Amino acid sequence: MIICLCKAITERRLRASVQRADDEPVDVQRRCGAGTSCGACRADVERIVLDERRRVDPLAAK
Repeated sequence: MIICLCKAITERRLRASVQRADDEPVDVQRRCGAGTSCGACRADVERIVLDERRRVDPLAAK
């Protein structure tokens, strides 16, 4: 599923970016480009970052 329409960034690509480095949402946005144009997907990027953190460590990112 495409999360960032401006840059054609998929959810899979975002999740892979989060898995490579334990960054804040803004770092993921800078690395892959999602959320850096119109900003409509920033909330989705943040949600995906938190989801991935919880997947790895259920006590993280509360």
